[in-house]
Amino acid sequence: MLTFRPHDRAGLSAAMMQTLAAQARLLKNTQDAQSRRVAQHHLPRTFELTRRCQKTRAGIVHPDGGGVATLPARLGREAFTYATDAAHEAAGMPPVLIDDHEIVMDGRDLRRPTD
Repeated sequence: MLTFRPHDRAGLSAAMMQTLAAQARLLKNTQDAQSRRVAQHHLPRTFELTRRCQKTRAGIVHPDGGGVATLPARLGREAFTYATDAAHEAAGMPPVLIDDHEIVMDGRDLRRPTD
């Protein structure tokens, strides 16, 4: 085990405080430099990409020709709806809510009739 005399402890504490202060300055300088690089390089690229996305979005129009900007998600929904409708029409437009079922209990026979 190491032991220190009181005057050694004070010197050690001072040295540790100087080291911590130097590390804090180094971290601050590094953070400042990184912030400058982000501001110089990344922000202009982000603004340019945003401008290009807005321009692209403005160029996409609604299929009805109304000129309303349509987001890609909306285009996907409309394509799905169109495909679903086309399949339904191709099948001769059968009722969509008819399915095989088994009657377990008829609500009309209950004390308080229900559907």
